[in-house]
Amino acid sequence: SSPLMYLPPSLLAALASKPYLLYKLVQKLSSSQNLLLPDGTTINRTNAFSLPKPDRKIVLVGDASGSSTELERLAANATLLIHEATHALFNRARVGILEDVEDIPTVLGHSTAERAGDFAKKIGCQVLVLSHFSRVYGGDASNASARMMSRVEEVARKASDLQGHRVIAAWDGLSLPVPHHDKIWS
Repeated sequence: SSPLMYLPPSLLAALASKPYLLYKLVQKLSSSQNLLLPDGTTINRTNAFSLPKPDRKIVLVGDASGSSTELERLAANATLLIHEATHALFNRARVGILEDVEDIPTVLGHSTAERAGDFAKKIGCQVLVLSHFSRVYGGDASNASARMMSRVEEVARKASDLQGHRVIAAWDGLSLPVPHHDKIWS
């Protein structure tokens, strides 16, 4: 087989909606073959399947009523942890009709700000972003919603031991830089 395979723009565009097909194509390359993309980029088995650089790690935990030792191992020393907190300020005393249920967030398959903070502390992350809040916490631009999200952040800060703006209650459209691990926000 030829050491260079050219991937025309039309095929690349078709593969854009099915990245697993591009993955399979690269997987089938021999160790001496390269795939040439229209922009001049050359892909081979070595550069396509290399390990991620150790300078950043982003971990996303969604719909998590708990964690496992395997998840903790994989997430250890994350630069950025994005963790759902659907039941952010869950308070068992306020939930009268379900008092007999041991742990409502777990039963519902979600987490709290405190649990997200505990997980952040266990894995030693540098920044915690809380997301995926229940509608009961507002989420609009009102002062009441802003105060509520400040309370959510404070609960997670206390549980995580992270300080200041290293704990963030996300909002729609939030965009954050993710600096190298040694240059994280001070």
